Amino acid sequence: MKLAFLRGASFPGRTPRVVVWGCIVVVVIALLMAMGFARRSASETISVTLLVDGRERVVRTEADTVAQLLREQGVAVGPRDRVMPATDTPLYPGLRVSVEHARQLTFRVGSTTFHRAVAARTVQEALLEAGVTLGPLDRVSPGLRQPVASGLVITVTRVEERLVQEEKVLKPHVVKTASHDLPAGDQRTVREGKAGKAVLTYRVRLENGVEVARDLVDRDVLAAPQPTIIAVGTLRGIERNGVTFMPRRVLHNVVLTAYGPGVAHTGKGPDHPLYAITAMGTRAKEGRTIAVDPAVIPLGWWVYIEGLGFRRAEDTGGSVKGKKIDVYFETDALASRFGLKRGHTVYVIGPQLPRGAAGP
Repeated sequence: MKLAFLRGASFPGRTPRVVVWGCIVVVVIALLMAMGFARRSASETISVTLLVDGRERVVRTEADTVAQLLREQGVAVGPRDRVMPATDTPLYPGLRVSVEHARQLTFRVGSTTFHRAVAARTVQEALLEAGVTLGPLDRVSPGLRQPVASGLVITVTRVEERLVQEEKVLKPHVVKTASHDLPAGDQRTVREGKAGKAVLTYRVRLENGVEVARDLVDRDVLAAPQPTIIAVGTLRGIERNGVTFMPRRVLHNVVLTAYGPGVAHTGKGPDHPLYAITAMGTRAKEGRTIAVDPAVIPLGWWVYIEGLGFRRAEDTGGSVKGKKIDVYFETDALASRFGLKRGHTVYVIGPQLPRGAAGP
């Protein structure tokens, strides 16, 4: 039986003992080898680069993960600190581990101020970490590339530009023209001005919601203003027949007609109670009385008619309108012979007959 076993005799239903013991020996050797290898790996050190808040150094460590390395090196990290790579990352030779501790910063964004702890190294990174989005025109102080330190104040000025349209009333300007028909220094409004209208387009610049600049970029005139025209008198004293007077106005191209006291011109006969009585209630007199348009020459004012002399506006007439004067004659026949004359110049003097003039 013993000889048979040594020769490898086989027994139905049973495993040879030599095979069992062989397997046990192999497993034990493998475990011993694995335990020995593990002890060598645990005692083996590697070199990694540790960067803490910008300060870099190379360390040798037996740690297995980034978290173990930080505990081994006495580097504490908080919830807002930034660690790269993640703390559960296995270490390997040459790995670069970076730690940025959060710094308490003040952010002034537009009209809002808040405080935030961030692990950023630059102003730009701090704004990103704080969730601040910059507009294309916004200004940041200090600059985006500036490094951050605890207590730093970052100011973001919100800048906005927009186009604004405004309707504007265009005031009429004044145009003064010389008038030889008015006494020197006198002024008369020839035409009242009229306001215009325009739409102005501005580029408005706002900083933190407050307007700081406004530039005109377009001007659309909807209605042009009409100027006020003022006549400025240049007329000096007039001398006629040895009498000098200062007219208040000069009328050019005046039409002269004539009328008498009778029925042919006034519809009244000598027995009529208003025969030869003027609109002013005076008795008409040849060489003095004329009929005028009171809107042009006030009643009671004296005038000088070139070719006739001084006359007084005392009467009116239905056909006497504008620059037309009806000259009184004592008889209808004389008035009819006078006819109609055009192109006369008349100087409007005023309520007083000039000194030295012979009163009719």
